[in-house]
Amino acid sequence: KSEITVFFILLIAAALLVIFAFRLPVFDAIFIVVSGMSTTGFSYLSIAGFTDGLKLFLVFLMFVGGASFSTAGGIKIFRLLLLFKAIRKAINESISGKYSPITLFGKEYSNQEIIHALVFVVLMIGFIFGSAFITGLYGFQPVDALFEATSAITCTGLSVGIVSPSLALELKCLFIVLMILGRVEILSLFIMFSPTKEPRNP
Repeated sequence: KSEITVFFILLIAAALLVIFAFRLPVFDAIFIVVSGMSTTGFSYLSIAGFTDGLKLFLVFLMFVGGASFSTAGGIKIFRLLLLFKAIRKAINESISGKYSPITLFGKEYSNQEIIHALVFVVLMIGFIFGSAFITGLYGFQPVDALFEATSAITCTGLSVGIVSPSLALELKCLFIVLMILGRVEILSLFIMFSPTKEPRNP
């Protein structure tokens, strides 16, 4: 198996769910799912008219994003699978008491790499919900605010209509920061602005 295989499996499953659960026409469902999960952001549909359930599902797709070797935003499928494997490892070790390494796509990953993935995901969730809360203070619906914050930090571009030329300056600045964080990735930006420490001589 490869990451791109998992990506297409998720795309097909998501499109089928949108078709049968949310009753969107086949072409519309495929288009919006591909647009959201690949974070390309193209849309000819009025997302503002979608149900809250469909908006939240698109939030999930944008949050996951595409493959790690692509230009897509989101946490990437690789990190999602790695965290699922880490959860299963923790459960198995708690039951059996035996250490089991985490392997994904033929490569073994250390605890430090898993921690880095976990920190990135937690930071993404924190920025999304924090930004959605701030946006909601300006009178927007919670689901719409969450949608816009996720779209911004994943650099998707889909919108329910909150982002517009008439948007408050403070929120414009907030979404600009989110898009920068999403494009360069949060940890990379933190590292860039972190003070460097000189190695100590023994």
